[in-house]
Amino acid sequence: MGLTLIMGIGMRKRFGSKIVLLGLLLFWALNSSAGETKARLYDRIGGYDAISHFSNGLIDGFYSDSRLSRFTEGVTPPIEVVERDKQLTTEYLCKIAGGPCFYIGKDMHTTHKDMKITKEEWAALMDHAIRLASVWNIEPADKEEFLKLFDNIKLTIEVQNPS
Repeated sequence: MGLTLIMGIGMRKRFGSKIVLLGLLLFWALNSSAGETKARLYDRIGGYDAISHFSNGLIDGFYSDSRLSRFTEGVTPPIEVVERDKQLTTEYLCKIAGGPCFYIGKDMHTTHKDMKITKEEWAALMDHAIRLASVWNIEPADKEEFLKLFDNIKLTIEVQNPS
């Protein structure tokens, strides 16, 4: 009787582990197929190279726009500063678009908290973002989704009314 009981428990354990394995495989299959139907925004917009191109244009626009000159005090910063801004912007946009990038900069709130960015200055930056996105050869819905990422950034950095 003891042997039958032990064999029964062993069979239940083997059967139970097969059910757990089957459940895990089913869970993985369902999640994998759901992910395949809609690629990450990062992939849909062209990946790192496309985001880098966008970021370069955005930073070039930032530094050349007279509406934003108070941030540079009218002086063109050294090329190292501009290149670092481009790289950090690329990494940040890549990350928030779902890409595999690792952003090493400060969080948006800390970086921008003392800048007192006005709505007009934010609009000037968005003019550049919209201009760059308009020539991007991607689906209109993907452009819209990408530009909506800036809405979250705007909330984080606390764009304000002019004082």
